[in-house]
Amino acid sequence: MLRRFEVGLLAALGYALPLTREAGGGAAIDPDARYHYAFDQGARPFAAEPGARWPVVRGATLLALAESRYPDAETAAEAKRLMRDVLDHYLDSRRIESRRIVADLQALDAER
Repeated sequence: MLRRFEVGLLAALGYALPLTREAGGGAAIDPDARYHYAFDQGARPFAAEPGARWPVVRGATLLALAESRYPDAETAAEAKRLMRDVLDHYLDSRRIESRRIVADLQALDAER
């Protein structure tokens, strides 16, 4: 639920994350491949580039974020790390209390 909220928040702020297609060529994300996630462009096929500053993530994790379904602990943990990196990038490392915000929203729903 938290990852879904973070992805939705970024989209609402105009920073929708391209999660199902590669940057540039637009090829479908391969769940078995590894990618650099370039914040302003999306996923680029992984290449061992000296000084590459983008997070490395599996295609399966990108697709899991797109579908809001995390089949295993490794995918969930990698999605969490990627979202922290993306949020840090767009928030200039200012903290967002997304976990608290989601809990507050759930509490509001429960009150209704």
